[in-house]
Amino acid sequence: MADALNWQVSSEQRIADGRAADVLRQALRLRPGDSEITLRLARLLYAGDRMAEMFDLLAPLAEASDAHDEIRLMRARAALRLGRLDVAIPLLERCGDPLADGLRARGLFDAGREDDALALAERNLARDARDTESLHIAAKLLLARGDTKSVLALCLDLLARGAGHARLLSLLALSSWAEGTPHHRMLLDREALLARQPLMPGGDAALAEEILSHPRLGLSQSYKATRGDGVRIEHIQTQGGPHAQALLANIRDAVGRYVADRASRTDHPAFAIRPGAVALNAWALVLRGDGFEAYHIHPSAWISGVFYVAVPPLAAVGDAGRIGFGPVRDIAGRDMADFPSWSLLPEAGELLLFPSYFAHRTWPTASAEPRICIAFDVEPAE
Repeated sequence: MADALNWQVSSEQRIADGRAADVLRQALRLRPGDSEITLRLARLLYAGDRMAEMFDLLAPLAEASDAHDEIRLMRARAALRLGRLDVAIPLLERCGDPLADGLRARGLFDAGREDDALALAERNLARDARDTESLHIAAKLLLARGDTKSVLALCLDLLARGAGHARLLSLLALSSWAEGTPHHRMLLDREALLARQPLMPGGDAALAEEILSHPRLGLSQSYKATRGDGVRIEHIQTQGGPHAQALLANIRDAVGRYVADRASRTDHPAFAIRPGAVALNAWALVLRGDGFEAYHIHPSAWISGVFYVAVPPLAAVGDAGRIGFGPVRDIAGRDMADFPSWSLLPEAGELLLFPSYFAHRTWPTASAEPRICIAFDVEPAE
C-alpha cells in the first residue's frame, strides 16, 4: 500500500482582510516608513488585487539603495500589472530575488522586446530548470512562431534536469502532440488520469447556503480565469465554515485514494516526483448567467479538482454548464481541432480530480440559478 500523503494544514489567514489593511494603514501613519508594516500591508493589497495602491505604497522604500528585495519585487509585480514597464524593468534589474529573473523576461516581452525576452528566458532556464515564468515566456514566443520543435526540446531538457511542474507538463503535452512524439498520449490519458466520483449525490444544500451567505463572497481578482457573472471566496480552507471544513476533509481522503491508485505509475512525470508534503488550497465559485472559467492550468499545483455543490437544471445539449479539457494555448499556423479534447456535464455532488497541468475551461449555464463549486489545488508544501 502506498504511503499516505503528508498533509500540511495551515491556520494562516491568507486573503485580503479590509479591517487588517485599515489597521496597518493606521500603524503606518504612526510609524511612517516602517518596512515590516509596509510589507504586511503590501501583501494584503496584492491578495486583494489592489495594485495601484500597492504600487504607490512601496514607491519610497523600493527606490532606496538598500531596499529589501521583496519590496522591489512586489512593486515590480504591481508595475507589470499596471503596465508601468518603465518602473518594473529597472526594479527587477536591481532585485536579487531569483524570481526577478523570470519577471524581467516578462517585462521585456510586454515591452515588445521579444528577442531580448526570449534570450533572457533561455539563459534563466539554463541556470534554473524550475523557473516557471521564464518557461512561460519562452514557450509563448516560440509557439507564436510555430516552433514546437524547440518547445519540445526545451521541455524534455527541463524534465531531464528534475523539473516536473504543471506548466512544464502542459507544454510538453502540447509540443509532443504537435511534433508527433508519444509523450502526449501518456500525459493526456483521460481514462487513467481524470477521476469522476459521486462524493455527495444531489449536492450539499447546507454548504450552498453557507457559501452564499459568507461575508467574504466577492468579485474575482482581475488576473483569475473567471469571466462574466461570477463571485468567489478565496482560501476556503481557512475562511470556510463547518460545512466547508467537512467537505475538505472528504476531499483530502479522496485525493489520497487518487494518488494511491496511481502510486505504481513511476514512469509518469506527474507521479514520478511526488511532493514530500502537500497543502490544500481551496476556493468557492458562484457562477450565474454568462459566468464561466476561461482555459487555464494551475501552474503551482500538483493535483487539482472541483466539487459541485449545486448545479442548476440544464438540458443535456450543447455546451451549457459543461467543463472541458483541451490545449493550454494555440500554436501559430496550426489547426488545434485534432488536439485531444473532451468535455462532460457535471452533476451536483460530483467530485472531479485531475493533474494540475490539464488545461480546462467551463461554459456558462445561462441560468439565473447559481452553479456553486469548491475548486482546489493540492500544492507542494516544501
